[in-house]
Amino acid sequence: MKQIYDYQLLPIPWFIIDSHMTIIDASTEGQKLMKDTSFRNILDHDSLLKFGKYFHSTTEGRLELNINIMEKNLPTLVDLHFYKESQSAYIVLISKSGHYQEMNQNLLEFQEKIFPKPRILQNVLTLDQQMSKLKETLALLPSNDEHEGLKQQIELVRKNSKNVTILIF
Repeated sequence: MKQIYDYQLLPIPWFIIDSHMTIIDASTEGQKLMKDTSFRNILDHDSLLKFGKYFHSTTEGRLELNINIMEKNLPTLVDLHFYKESQSAYIVLISKSGHYQEMNQNLLEFQEKIFPKPRILQNVLTLDQQMSKLKETLALLPSNDEHEGLKQQIELVRKNSKNVTILIF
């Protein structure tokens, strides 16, 4: 007895396309990536050029490409596996973004431990705001040498805090 399988339910994006890159069939996950029936619209511009070269010159292979995810509007790195027959090609996309996202998160955490920029930057900006308020308050006082000296010191602190901000970035 021959079993019939519903390949639409495979939890990965796969496509069957014709020689013009029109999508003939797709898995449920593949349909989520589709803007229309053209496979070209799933790939970003540079990846489309790369895929086009291989698609027309070889019958099977694996390429690392970027696809456009509709809801995120961001390119996502995938391995594209394909096998081409005379009139159609079978394509499977395997996402690499999960690995890269995890690696990026680890890198960000590591950078924050070594270079706690946000905390330093916040302290510098707070200091700059406080010095600005102090300078405004001193401007309300009658002018004398002592007040002028304080204003100059405050301006020096503000300039130095801006230099620190530049160094942080």
